[in-house]
Amino acid sequence: MQINFEPNTHMRSVIINESPISIIPPTVSNLLNSEEITIRKTQVSSVDFNLFCTLHKLDRLKLSRNKITRIVHPSEAPCSPSLRVLELQYNLLEEINLDVFRTFEELEKINLNGNVIETLTGMLTNPKIRDLLLVNNRIKMLDFCNWQGIKVPNFSVYLNQLSRVPRCLYKVLAEGVTSVNLALNQIDRFEIDDLEQLPNFEVIDLSFNKIPSIPLNECLYPTKLRELRLFQNPIVSIPKGTFKVVIVGAIVAGHVESFILDCRKHLGGSFSSAS
Repeated sequence: MQINFEPNTHMRSVIINESPISIIPPTVSNLLNSEEITIRKTQVSSVDFNLFCTLHKLDRLKLSRNKITRIVHPSEAPCSPSLRVLELQYNLLEEINLDVFRTFEELEKINLNGNVIETLTGMLTNPKIRDLLLVNNRIKMLDFCNWQGIKVPNFSVYLNQLSRVPRCLYKVLAEGVTSVNLALNQIDRFEIDDLEQLPNFEVIDLSFNKIPSIPLNECLYPTKLRELRLFQNPIVSIPKGTFKVVIVGAIVAGHVESFILDCRKHLGGSFSSAS
């Protein structure tokens, strides 16, 4: 099946839904005044952003629930100069180089949830970016220590396969972000050097991981931290403490526990699972 578009300056929205097409119609570039293009639940396996570069009014490009495994980098700059929202969720992307989005100068949101992404490279330089969504992928490791890109207010990476807290995570998150959600990963340690990756957060959620112990000394924790969520981790022994500064929530021996670490009482060591 093939879809062709004649030159058209009146059409504002295009929706192709549940179609057997296997390629994005090259003639989509004829829809010069399109503001929103939706192509979903098709057999499309690749997307060439060059097809959309001349659509100067395109605001939203929605390409979810296809079979996309490959993205072609735009050769023009700027490309789709009005594009704010890019949706690529629930495709089959295995790796993403963030440089592929560089030419979208107005881009605010990139949704990559529900792919099979294992590798994330490059960096974002889009000056207006607000959301980078990577929930429900297969990312095992992230290192932002060389990050020199734009800082993102909403960077979502829960429900992946991270085995460690991302290094230098603070470099990719915008100033003013007070919480970070790393739940539903495979993180199996939380030590002092992991705390150094999370210096300015008030709430850290590490629930549904594989963490067996945490540092006892509250003085080692970020000074702004007020709540550490550890529900559904294999921590089965927690000493009772006095409520002072950092609220720590966990499920211990089948019971929900909330306790406070007090650096005046604990000088070292860690809460740990039973040996």
